[in-house]
Amino acid sequence: MEEQTIVMMKPEALPRLHFIRKSLASVGRIVWSRSVHINTEVLSEIYRSQRSEFSKATFDHLSGQALPVFVIEGNSIIDRISTLVGNNTNPELCAEHTLRKALGFQLGFRSRNLGGGFFYYYNFLHCSRNEQEAVEHIKALTDPLLVSNPI
Repeated sequence: MEEQTIVMMKPEALPRLHFIRKSLASVGRIVWSRSVHINTEVLSEIYRSQRSEFSKATFDHLSGQALPVFVIEGNSIIDRISTLVGNNTNPELCAEHTLRKALGFQLGFRSRNLGGGFFYYYNFLHCSRNEQEAVEHIKALTDPLLVSNPI
């Protein structure tokens, strides 16, 4: 079934923009790509189901950044992107063929201890986990007030 999903690059992935873009294009059609100015309202929408232990770390890491965002379209694209990116937030635990694992080896695996047994992993990319999330994230991240020129 033809569907759309979104991928947002995080700051630690920026040195590999062209590699990531090429990888995304290998599994679907990139139908929209822009640099998006990330603010707390957008982050609240995207990460609303995130545990509070991680919210502050995520907001501190991403808020105020202009980050590349891609809308990708294709058959079963949500599952295909999840397989490509890696479906564990800890890049070291992702499968060998995933972007998170590859970028971790290329750029370094980093995490931050948040206390209480919680770790924040710098995992390079955000992607939607299901169709409902994809629709919500596309709406939030393609707001004309936040976007700049195509990338």
